[in-house]
Formats: sequence, C-alpha cells, structure tokens
Amino acid sequence: YPIREQLGKGGMATVYKAYDTNLERDVAIKVIRRIAFPEEQLDQILKRFEREAKALARLSHPNIVGIIDYGDHEGAPYLVMEYLPGGTLKHLL
Repeated sequence: YPIREQLGKGGMATVYKAYDTNLERDVAIKVIRRIAFPEEQLDQILKRFEREAKALARLSHPNIVGIIDYGDHEGAPYLVMEYLPGGTLKHLL
C-alpha cells in the first residue's frame, strides 16, 4: 500500500490515504502510533487494536467504514479501510 498523503493524526493512530495496487483503488490506512504509549501499556493497546479490527470486520452497515485488511509492518499494526473522500467528521459537524 504506497502512502499518498497523511489524512489525520489522533492520540492513538495516524491515518493515511494510500493506494491498493492489487485492486487499483484508494484506501485509508490507520497505523498505531507506538511512541504515543508507555511501554508497559503497549501490549494492552495492541490487543485492543486487534479486537477493534476483528469487530469491525464482522460488521456490515452503510454508516460504518469497511475493513479491507489488517496487518503489522515493522512492529506497527495497521488497519486498511475503505477510503471515503470528503473531509473529516469534525469538519462536517
């Protein structure tokens, strides 16, 4: 997934716009910011992120972004999701 641009950054993760070369479409990738957490909490945070990925993958609803993939790159867990253009929810509200 070649990264095209950063879309946003929160306390837990950074979200990027990327390109799925296999399916030839834009995607959003949420990458855990490991440095944002104390080492003693990191294992718990990573398990929570994995549970989130699995729970979202089981859901199918027009108002919930779909999960395409989940993985780990050089120790940084990530979720690959549908890319929805149009800005942030904060901006829309």
